Amino acid sequence: MCLGKALAEMELFIFLTTLIQRYSFSVPQSASLPTLQDRFGLSCSPLPYKICLTQRRCEETQL
Repeated sequence: MCLGKALAEMELFIFLTTLIQRYSFSVPQSASLPTLQDRFGLSCSPLPYKICLTQRRCEETQL
């Protein structure tokens, strides 16, 4: 068992929740929705796709 695993998971959680709080995620108008197919290799990973991040206004981010 790794001693730093809990710290790494907590840091990842904080990083992702901060992104979700500060940005809206959407598909660009010129792109199609990502497929659910994956690329098989050493591990399964999603195929490349485009995403658009829009910064939220200050009023939306403060709860």
